[in-house]
Amino acid sequence: MRKGMKVLLLVLVTMVIALGATTAPELLADSEFFWVDTVEVEGQRYLTAGEVEAMLALTPSTSVWSDLEVLASRVRRHALVEDARVERGLPGTLRVRITEREPVALLGTPILVPVDRDGRALPIDPTRYRLDLPLLEPFRAPWDAGVELTPSQIRLLSREVDRLAEVDPGLLATASELAVDSWGDVLMHLGDPRVTMRYRPPVSGARLREGLRVLEDALERSAEGPPQVVDLRYEDQVVIRFATPNGSR
Repeated sequence: MRKGMKVLLLVLVTMVIALGATTAPELLADSEFFWVDTVEVEGQRYLTAGEVEAMLALTPSTSVWSDLEVLASRVRRHALVEDARVERGLPGTLRVRITEREPVALLGTPILVPVDRDGRALPIDPTRYRLDLPLLEPFRAPWDAGVELTPSQIRLLSREVDRLAEVDPGLLATASELAVDSWGDVLMHLGDPRVTMRYRPPVSGARLREGLRVLEDALERSAEGPPQVVDLRYEDQVVIRFATPNGSR
């Protein structure tokens, strides 16, 4: 088809659609002029444009007048995709706008697996992207060497990490691991100094900052070295625990 005819056809189709002729796309779906020849992908970080295009499962004669929701649903099936929308650009372009699931923490299984805020495992190589995220782990007493996190505990910790990113991102940046015990208490291990902050979620940002102020005061006053636990479970109190001479808390 000559270029001038293509432009004329495109203008006519645009005018017909603008006038509300909803059957026009159906009549033109088989026209080679509207076969998809370009796919544009936006919003991805971990997925490649090629991977997203492959999810669409296009054939050489797929038309831009195809059902866009059907195409979008194919992309949404991927574990990394939270949402996807497909738009058409005449005459032969599909624009895919995706929202990926964001990793919030790492789970040892025993290899490190990124998880999102709902505790869902994500197919991301943490070494490739250098994910600097806290590790989720169970609370292990000396006699509990084989204990593992349950799915509900993984969801609890993942959502807590996501919440902490909102209420106190600075504190979360210092956290190396988050654990949960059988009572539902969260134990957040801070890296410098090595201290465990213990609390029952959800806890407010103000309460966390209060714990940090008490910790800072204890570091300045104590001649015994840094405390080992900052306990926020008691209303209106911050309990500081030091290691005893035999190493217990």
